[in-house]
Amino acid sequence: MKKQFCFFLFASLLSPVAIFAEFNRDVLDAVRNAYNFKFAESGRLLEEFIKKNPENLDGYAGRIIYDFLIINQDPDEKNIETIVRHLKDLEIRADEACRKNNSTENRFFQCFTDYYLMKSLALSQNWAGSFSHAAKARSVALELKKDIRNIPDLYFIIG
Repeated sequence: MKKQFCFFLFASLLSPVAIFAEFNRDVLDAVRNAYNFKFAESGRLLEEFIKKNPENLDGYAGRIIYDFLIINQDPDEKNIETIVRHLKDLEIRADEACRKNNSTENRFFQCFTDYYLMKSLALSQNWAGSFSHAAKARSVALELKKDIRNIPDLYFIIG
């Protein structure tokens, strides 16, 4: 049962990030390692990718998926604080990317970040913060709705 839950968790977490044809294979491999409970290797690969490619948001999004898989194993406050810190970092980077180029991909990273901030803040019972990010994620998802065939996970965010 736990493995089946982990499979569905992985599928639900991976699909929002893997929406773009250009999604980096190194990040995808790192996330697969996390799914296979090779957390040390996954973390190492993601940090290495981020260090070599600081402008590529794929690595930061992959790190969020890794963090959520860690929380699935151990939902303690330290792990929740770590993912919130990583999400705040991605939020700043996605906002900056949108200022430079307000592309569908960059807007999706904003939506992705707000969606997972909503989940993380709910885990720490910060309901007001969670609701605020849920509203922001939904707002961006509605803006991106014209590209819904390219981003099927928007259906989950829009509701």
